[in-house]
Amino acid sequence: IGWEEDEGKLRFPGSFFKAEQDECFEDTGARCIAKELPGIVISWPQLVASKKIVDPRFRKTKDGVVTTFTIATHLGGTPSPGVGIEQVLWVPFEKLGSVLTEPHLPLGEMLCEYRFTKN
Repeated sequence: IGWEEDEGKLRFPGSFFKAEQDECFEDTGARCIAKELPGIVISWPQLVASKKIVDPRFRKTKDGVVTTFTIATHLGGTPSPGVGIEQVLWVPFEKLGSVLTEPHLPLGEMLCEYRFTKN
């Protein structure tokens, strides 16, 4: 997905874990897709891995972010940009490194690693 502040680069959909709404990280993944990519139907998300990333939203604080990365299978529908999302694009695995924002590059690497170890 693309946000205006990303200057043409893309990032993966994401949301913060909300203890009052989410029982598990997979709940967060499903909630995030429903909010950011309305119009698609996905399988139940599966946890791939977690990783500490540099999140620009926290650059002026002592806080950081550990991202839990989930994947799901696209079962149908056409994704459309949700609230605050500028664009939605399908990107081939081999192009991820050239289109992702810098904070999401490690996530792209995790996804490719996961893909190649599961196939």
